[in-house]
Amino acid sequence: MGFKSLQVALAGLKVKALAALADTGERRFQNNLTIVLLTLVLISLGVFLSAKQIKRELDMARMQTDFAANVSHELRSPITQIRLKGEMLMLGMFDEDVEREDAYQAIVRESERLSRLVDNVLDFGAIERGLKQYDLRPADLADTVHRAIDIV
Repeated sequence: MGFKSLQVALAGLKVKALAALADTGERRFQNNLTIVLLTLVLISLGVFLSAKQIKRELDMARMQTDFAANVSHELRSPITQIRLKGEMLMLGMFDEDVEREDAYQAIVRESERLSRLVDNVLDFGAIERGLKQYDLRPADLADTVHRAIDIV
């Protein structure tokens, strides 16, 4: 084997080595690109899920605030009626027995309403903690409407 053939053989080896090196570099680049893309997808998924959870938490906080405001309003109404009728009775503002009887009935009715409201609030808390479940059953709509009218 002559010098020329040795040079040709070395050149061939050099080309193969360079091709192998280029192939390794290309595979390394593709692997790195795959890792970067996978990381970006996972980060995007994490951001999406975090945003969704934050929205859910904000909605829950808003519902709790609304619930507290509604409960306060609902509790204030019967308390106001009880206090008003009680003070009027205490001050002797009713001249007739019928008026006094109506005031006593209003106090009892509003006290019962207040008790139901407090029970409902306690039930909602128990339901939220998973200690109680809804007990849905048919009811008399006419009776419900009459009670609502009496309250007003």
